[in-house]
Amino acid sequence: ERKTCWFIPRELDFESMSEACLLIPGERDFKAFCHADGKTKTTVRTVFSATLARRGEFIVFSVEASGFLKRMVRLLVGTLVRVGRGNLSPDGFERILKTGRKTRDVIAAPPRGLFLEKVSY
Repeated sequence: ERKTCWFIPRELDFESMSEACLLIPGERDFKAFCHADGKTKTTVRTVFSATLARRGEFIVFSVEASGFLKRMVRLLVGTLVRVGRGNLSPDGFERILKTGRKTRDVIAAPPRGLFLEKVSY
């Protein structure tokens, strides 16, 4: 599973991560959670749902949105892991969402483990 999952060698605070995850849905500017490429006209996206679930020893993040920015999901997951490690509070996560300022707390999860499940139109 090491090729398809992000192994984190210590227990994460699932409750804090879930609390932060509840803040993601809605229409907002996700500029703090994207890789600027100069081609994107707007960084506003609508996230319909964002959930964390435990599946055995795994934590699964699922997100449904009107569209995604480059690295948006990886940056959201990496930052949620910072919350789970206790390096960032859910309030700090919310501050980043509201201000759109990319701080040192916004980190990208590695690409392994990221799967596109379905595309809807």
